[in-house]
Amino acid sequence: MNSDWQAFVASQGATVADDDLVRFPDADPAPACALVDLSHLGLIRLSGEDARSFLQGQVTNDVRQLNPEHSQLNSICSPKGRMLANFRLFERDGDLYLQLPRERAAMVAKRLQMFVLRAKVTLADVSDELVRVGIAGQCAAGLLPAVPGEAAGSVCHAPPLTVIRHPGDTPRFELIGPADAVTTFWERSAGQARPAVTAYGLGFQVAQNFPSPGHHLCRDSGQRGDLYAVALVGGAILQAMEKHDAAFVFPGRHTQIHHPRQHQGQFCQFVIVGGEQGA
Repeated sequence: MNSDWQAFVASQGATVADDDLVRFPDADPAPACALVDLSHLGLIRLSGEDARSFLQGQVTNDVRQLNPEHSQLNSICSPKGRMLANFRLFERDGDLYLQLPRERAAMVAKRLQMFVLRAKVTLADVSDELVRVGIAGQCAAGLLPAVPGEAAGSVCHAPPLTVIRHPGDTPRFELIGPADAVTTFWERSAGQARPAVTAYGLGFQVAQNFPSPGHHLCRDSGQRGDLYAVALVGGAILQAMEKHDAAFVFPGRHTQIHHPRQHQGQFCQFVIVGGEQGA
C-alpha cells in the first residue's frame, strides 16, 4: 500500500490487514453514498512505444479497441488456454494499466516479462504508487472532479486523477491517482459519503471484473450467452446467473465463478473473484 495513503487512512481510525484490506471503525454496511478503499487491487503498468502491440499478442481481448475514454475487460491465459487472471485494462497518460487482484499481480507481471524480448516496453508493478478508491450512490457523480460517459467501463481524466465508471444499477466509480489528490477527494467527499465495510469494497472488485451484457473477454466473441448481474447480498453472498450455460460457484473467503466458452477455436473462461465471508 502507498505509505502516504496508509498514513491517511490510519489517521481516520482505519486498520490495514496484511492483504491491504482497509477496515474503518463503525463502517456502514450499505451507506446511501459509500466511500471504499481499493488498495487490495493490484496495478501493473506497461509503458513504451510497443506496449499496445506487445499486449495485443498476450491477452484474449482486442487491445486495439482500447482508448483513453473506455476501459476494457481482458484476461491472460496459459499456453493450454487456461485462464491465469482477468483484469480491467485502461489507459492513463499514454501508458496501459492492468488492474487485477493484488495476489495475482506479481505472477502476471512475471509472465508478461518473459515474452518482452526485444519489444520496446517496460513493465512495473505500481500497486503501491497509485491509490485506488471507489465511490457509489446517487451522490457519486456530483462529487467527482469529472464524470465518465454512461456506458460501463467509460473513463475520463481530471489530472492527476483518472475516473472509471463501473457496471451496476447503482452509480459507482473508481478514482485512480497519486495519494495527495485522492486524499483531497476523500476529505471533500466525506461530508456526504461514508466509509463502507470491507465487503462493499470487494463488491467493486466483483463489478469491475464480471462481464455484464454487452461485454466480453474474448476477441470477436460474437455469439455467446449473456452474463447477468452480480451482487453482494448482506455483504457476504455472491450471486450470479448465466442465461444459457451453468456457472460453478466455489464458496469460501473468495468466491470464484468459472464460465468456459469455446468459440471459433478459442477457449475462453470467465473468472470472477470477490465476496468476503463474515465481513
